[in-house]
Order: sequence, then structure tokens, then C-alpha cells
Amino acid sequence: MSYATYICGTLRCLRCGHVAEECVQTKLIRADVNSAGREYRQGNSVVIDGLGDYLGISQLIHNPMLNVVIGDWDCSSCGLNYQWAKVCFQLTEITHRSDFMPATILSVESFAADQIADYVGVDYIQDLLAEFARYPALNRVNALPELRLQMPQTTIEQVANGYRHWINDIIPSSITDMA
Repeated sequence: MSYATYICGTLRCLRCGHVAEECVQTKLIRADVNSAGREYRQGNSVVIDGLGDYLGISQLIHNPMLNVVIGDWDCSSCGLNYQWAKVCFQLTEITHRSDFMPATILSVESFAADQIADYVGVDYIQDLLAEFARYPALNRVNALPELRLQMPQTTIEQVANGYRHWINDIIPSSITDMA
């Protein structure tokens, strides 16, 4: 059984521009019955063990920094979901295992999933975000194995464009222009 924890930081909503401390539920961090539901923030030490639910989008070559896009989070002001946060980890021990990577959280920040330039330096993205490459024909049933088979054919550009189309469908342009 795997337990969820939370990674928290000051995040900005795409729809209303509200800035607040928000928490993203994740199974990226090792947890047990005693630490389930714990909130982690910048400066906390963690063990990363849940990269199986993420798509690798860079070539990691023993880099002590790991940037992972996690999600989704809901705005506490307007309720918009399917928003993302980029978490930068400093690996405190370089291992060759994706199920045990001791690290420190260096930063947690909003991630504009519709901006291709923001993916530069990102090592992994959550599978749910990768599914936006197929928007508007999203079908979440067993999508991750299919997407993994399509990588690298599924590009970051497709993910960003799909997310941008979704944003344009749910948020009037006058609101996104102000945010």
C-alpha cells in the first residue's frame, strides 16, 4: 500500500491570479502509516520513491538537481483544478535507483504547463499532465502505458499545446490575460 503526502508552497492560480500557500497531494515522497498526510515544504528532507507515475523528459546524467512537475492542485479561491507545481530537489545521495533518492526540497513554485519554455530543466512530469498531449480526446483509462510507448513521439510541445487548448476552453481570454 502506498500513502500520499503533500508538497506545499506559495502558488499562483492561472484563472484568478490568487496567490496562497497551496498543497499538492503526491505519492512521490516515501511515506508510511506514520507519515501519511504529512506536509513537506522548502528545506525539508525527503526520500523520493514514486517516479513510476511520472514521465522522464530529460536525460539525467548523475545530476544532483532533480526538477519534477507535480499536480494537480485546486485554487483555494476559485476552485480551478489541473494546475501544476514545479518542485526542485537537491539529491543528497546519488543512487541508480528511482525508488530511493534522498533529497532536500529547494523550491516549490507555480508551473505554467502551457508555456514550452517552462519545461526547460524539468526532468519529470506527472502522468496526468502528459495526458494533455491528447487533449481534447483525453481518455484516462490506462493512458500512461500508452503514452510511455509513444515517448519520445509525444513531445513537450504537444503537452503544452494540449494544456493551452484546455485552458482556452475553460477560461475566457480576458481572465487569462489579466492573471
